[in-house]
Amino acid sequence: MVEKIILTDQIGGKEMKKFYTKNFKKLLLTTSSLSMLEQREAIETRFDEWVGDSAQIDDVTVVGLEV
Repeated sequence: MVEKIILTDQIGGKEMKKFYTKNFKKLLLTTSSLSMLEQREAIETRFDEWVGDSAQIDDVTVVGLEV
């Protein structure tokens, strides 16, 4: 099990707060019924919208597996 997801540490949004694991899990659940390509696009779009004009502080890697 993954203990920490770097995306959750990224600072952004209007209040310049972290994305947090709760928000990332919610994003994964809401996109889980989409195709892999649609999931990628949705996650990238949400991340870009959330970060906005803030500087990206970490590298971000999200790995998706289709079974």
